[in-house]
Amino acid sequence: MKRNDYRTNFILNKLSVDGFANIKNLSKRLEVSEMTIRRDLRELSIDNVVTLIPGGAILKRNPPINKDEDNYLIQAAESVMLDTALLQKIFLNLFRKICLLLLYVTL
Repeated sequence: MKRNDYRTNFILNKLSVDGFANIKNLSKRLEVSEMTIRRDLRELSIDNVVTLIPGGAILKRNPPINKDEDNYLIQAAESVMLDTALLQKIFLNLFRKICLLLLYVTL
């Protein structure tokens, strides 16, 4: 049986935002029975997307596949941090020049 895509997307969004999905709250919000939510969560659990816990579910967090992927993620994060630092310096220099220009124009 195909699960309801709207409910599934809503549940997954709730999990990604809050880290936890409560069966009672989902049932009220989606206006379906708690049993329907349990079935949806069970299917997501079978698909290895969530871990069922008492009263709801949490999203599974998959570790990096291998060491190379782990290293790639670290390098990507370092690159973003360097780019951010460079953009910050450019912004500050630009801000200083604008302030000097405004000071000059108002005099």
